[in-house]
This record gives sequence, C-alpha cells and structure tokens, in this order.
Amino acid sequence: MSASDSELRRVTVHSAAASADLTLPANLPITALIPSIRDILGIRGAETATRYHLSLPGAPALPGTTTLAQHGIRDGSVLVLTKSSPVAPIRRCDDVPEVVSATLAANHPDMTGHTARVTLAVIATVFAALAGLFAVPGPAGTPHVLLATMAATATSVLAMRVTGCDGVILRGVACFATVAAVAALVGVLTTMPPLAIASLVTLASFALLEVSPRISIVLTGLSPRLAADTDLDTTDHVAARATRAGGWLAGLHTAFSASVASGAIVTVLASPHWVAVASAATAGCLLLLRARSMGLVAIIGGMTVATTTFVVVVVRGLVPGQWVAAMAAGLTIVAMFVALRLGSNALALSPIARRGVESLECLALVGLVPLAAWNCGAFSAVSGWV
Repeated sequence: MSASDSELRRVTVHSAAASADLTLPANLPITALIPSIRDILGIRGAETATRYHLSLPGAPALPGTTTLAQHGIRDGSVLVLTKSSPVAPIRRCDDVPEVVSATLAANHPDMTGHTARVTLAVIATVFAALAGLFAVPGPAGTPHVLLATMAATATSVLAMRVTGCDGVILRGVACFATVAAVAALVGVLTTMPPLAIASLVTLASFALLEVSPRISIVLTGLSPRLAADTDLDTTDHVAARATRAGGWLAGLHTAFSASVASGAIVTVLASPHWVAVASAATAGCLLLLRARSMGLVAIIGGMTVATTTFVVVVVRGLVPGQWVAAMAAGLTIVAMFVALRLGSNALALSPIARRGVESLECLALVGLVPLAAWNCGAFSAVSGWV
C-alpha cells in the first residue's frame, strides 16, 4: 500500500435521507470532513443552527477534533452522519429578588378570572341559604329548610346568568338545591317523617343518576332528530354541544351524588334501628362502586356516608368492640384502595371483574328498594291492614 493510500479511508456514510461510498482523508479532523460529506449526500442547510456528527453504528459521536486514523477507522467501515440541535444555554440568576417577584407574579391567581367569580357565586349562594334559613320565625324545621333551599336555587341560577360562569360547580349547586327544595316541600305538604323523606331522596337520587346521561344529551340538543341535509350541524357545533353535555353530566353527577350522600346521612341519623344503618351503608357502597364511571365525586360521597355510618354505629353502641375493630379495618382497606385508585392509572379491572362489580351494583340497588320501603313504614302499614 502506498503512502497516499494509507492516508485515505474508503468508507460508507449513511444519513437519514441518503448514503454514499466515500474516500476520506484519514488524518484530517472530522469537523473538516463533515461539510464535504453533507454536500455529497445532498443535505441542505437547516433554518436553525444544527451540529452534525460522525459515529460508528450504535456508538457515541466521534469527537470533531480527532481524525479517522485515531479512531481506527479502516477501509470498509460504516459511519453514520447524525445531527443534533445546540443545547440551550443555562440561565444564571444574578438577582434573586427579581426572579422571586417574577415567579410569584406568574403563579398568582387572577382575582378577576373564572375561579374568583365562581368562588364569589358559591359564597353568595351560601349566604342566601342562611338568610332563608333564619328568615322564618320559630325553631328550625322543614319550612326553614324549604325557604333556604329555594333561596339557594334561585341565587345559584342567577349567579350563572350574571357571572357567565355556567360551570360544573354552579350547576351542581343549583341541581342539589333543587332536589333538597323538592324534599323539603314534600315535608311541608305531608306529615312524612324525615326518615321516610331521606330514604325516598336517596332512592330517587340513584334513579336520577341513572338518567343523567340522557338528561345532559337532551339539555344540549345532542339527541337524534330528523333533519334535511342542509340542516346538518357542522363539526364545530357538535363539538361545542358535546363539551356542554360533558359539563352538564359532571354537574348532574355532582348534584345527585351529594343528594344521595345527604339522604343517606339523614337516614342513619334519624333512626336508631339497623334498617336505617343498612340503608345508609348500602347507599355508600353503591356510590363507591360507581366511582369507576363517576370519578372523584362518587368516592367523596361514598366515603363520607361510610364514615358517618361507622361513627353513628360506634357512638350508639350498636355492635360490640370486636365488630367495631373489624369495621374500622374494612374502612381502612377501602380508603387505601381508593388512594391507590386515585394515584395510579394501572389498576384497571379485567372484564370478568368489571362484570362482577356491575352485578354487585345491581344487587345493591335492588336491595335498596325494600330498605327504603321499610324506612317509609310500608311494611308496617301492610301488616296493619292484614
């Protein structure tokens, strides 16, 4: 081999778009070879600054100040031409107070934005409910609750119109106040005890949860209808209606979950009998079983009902200490599972487990009906007739 041949390397260079067999000087820096290699491969200059590297397949880039001979590149070797964007410079801080001020200003919530308006609307609704509660003279009773819930409903609806925040929270508050107002109206017009009203509210709220998707579809105009081809909605209109339907569904789920929890809590507080405890426990379990489709609102409602039922059972001494310990352990396991369910997306149920949960939910819902009838005194009335 002549001296001139020993100073050349016959290699194959591959890039993302092309490849070529080249003869390259072995003693020139790699940085000096890259422009010619780019021209031969037909690589045009990028709009942004780009750095090219030569490397062996599966190996790190060869330093630009070294030569092919120093890396032992022989004839027949395969090289890869790659590019990398320059690393952004690290910003150094020379004025700590200025950086702190800019960070706090960027992360400071907008006091005139959507969150502030919703918060003030909720506060106004609470004060309206309190005003209605104390406006009726005499000791607190069903008429006080009726006026308070009606005031809360009117204020929340008015707040949605005035502030323009037709969101999940205000919709949920308005729907929940409406359910509570209807329950209070039944208590005013009839002689039904709070236990019976609360049981019926719990049962009716579960029925409303079942039809919530259909209600949201009807309210937003997504229900199927006969129309001519010229009257078909655009994709943007359908997407906007779908977004509104999702907001309505979330608001209805929030409202009816809260009404279920409220009815179950009133049920277990209004009666010392085991039937009321069983009714509240069943309602709490149903809410927890619906967490896979309703999310956080069902988990909060179910855990609230379960905790309240446990506290009532312990305070009233309905079970011995061993059963109390077992119930506490069960609630701990449920709470840990819920925490894991919220913190990980990997806890997906298999089809068989999902079908089992659906069957258990159906059985619990069916069992809630006779419990509600028992709390309403239906069985006592039937036995009296017989």
